[in-house]
Amino acid sequence: HTRYRRDWSSDVCSSDLIVENKHDSAIQVADRCQQVFPPAKCGYDYFQLQLLEIYFRAGSAEKGMKLANELTRIYKQNINYYLSTGDFMGYWKDDIGNDLGTLQQIAGITRKHNQPALTNDIEQFIKDKTGGLK
Repeated sequence: HTRYRRDWSSDVCSSDLIVENKHDSAIQVADRCQQVFPPAKCGYDYFQLQLLEIYFRAGSAEKGMKLANELTRIYKQNINYYLSTGDFMGYWKDDIGNDLGTLQQIAGITRKHNQPALTNDIEQFIKDKTGGLK
């Protein structure tokens, strides 16, 4: 399902719907991707970030923020769980790094699209969590 989701979200970018000023069409394709591959069934992955970018670039800040908040909640939840596992935390080292990196990418997208509250929240979370990982 990840490959198909990637292909759907890439179609929005590769067909230049946003560049062609077909913002409504780009949003519809992103919405359809979310319907066909719902995160509740297919999980959250890197390609959700493409959809996040599409929503913002196409002018749907509301949908962009909804997805950004959901992704942020999931990745924070994962990181908090990994860090709570005590002696087993080393097992999650790669997952922690990947999830922190994804949060940094979300913060970059929200910063670029003028969403300072969420950007600052993510950056503070990362700062708080990485302070104890020395």
